[in-house]
Amino acid sequence: MDDDVLDSFLLPNTPSGKRCTRLLADGRVVVFESVLNLLGVGNTLMLNGGKALDGRYTLKDGVTRFEVLGGVVVHEYYIEGYPHKGRIILVDCSRMNGFGSGCAIYTKEGPLSDGVYRLKRFKWVKVENGLIVQTSIFRIKQ
Repeated sequence: MDDDVLDSFLLPNTPSGKRCTRLLADGRVVVFESVLNLLGVGNTLMLNGGKALDGRYTLKDGVTRFEVLGGVVVHEYYIEGYPHKGRIILVDCSRMNGFGSGCAIYTKEGPLSDGVYRLKRFKWVKVENGLIVQTSIFRIKQ
């Protein structure tokens, strides 16, 4: 088997391969190179003809989100929604670990206020500055 083909199986997000695009939730299009047409950690993103600015971007599917630093994807998330007192709390969950300390937590209006929230029957989180700082199966003291 050709080395380039073998590498594409082992390192699917290396910046060599064909030019691929993904539609963002806001209608813009990101361009990247990938052997297997996968967008993930390590891909360099182009947006509006230049490197994508630092920040978080959500794909059109509304569930996939990624963080970009220096034009490169450094983190990939999926968005999980939890009903809470008449609104939906959204959490950027790691594809590998789910959610935990350091994950962004917010509503459609913006970051969640500091406090303690129950997201599931046995999942409490403490929030500070829009980030989860503690999780527990028991209620967390403020």
